[in-house]
Amino acid sequence: MKKLSLLALIIFSGNILSAQSSVVVTAEAFKANPTQYVGKIVTIQNVKLISNKPPTSTVGGPNIPPGKVLNTNTTGGTSRPSSTTSSGGTTNASSLDINGNAFCNEVPNFSLTKWSLGPNNEICVQVSSTVKPQLDQVAVGATVKSLTFRCNETIYSATKIEK
Repeated sequence: MKKLSLLALIIFSGNILSAQSSVVVTAEAFKANPTQYVGKIVTIQNVKLISNKPPTSTVGGPNIPPGKVLNTNTTGGTSRPSSTTSSGGTTNASSLDINGNAFCNEVPNFSLTKWSLGPNNEICVQVSSTVKPQLDQVAVGATVKSLTFRCNETIYSATKIEK
């Protein structure tokens, strides 16, 4: 019985670790299907910092956790316009997918950074105070060796920036 319990614990632990596993991907592979990386830690090499916006609020205000959509009323990205139904009404068919503008919302206490993965391939990544010292060493317009971030459904949160 102890062996069976131990085996179950090992399998369960393995499943947890694989769900949070870290993967190194090319920018093209990430752009082709970013949803397959949700819940994983992703590393992309040779990315260029386009902009760095420090947090607008470090004290006070709501502390919104990573993963929460702050503003779904954004335009652009992959939002779809409202459409007319056969009954004459309208449906709001807006659905932000993983490349939508929800990723570029400001989150209190996080720096909002924008990175270029290649031509016409940009992403917004939130940087917490623990990773901020690594970001401070990167000048806007500079290319870093790798950018590692946790990929959630509505936010990319940097875990490591390697210069």
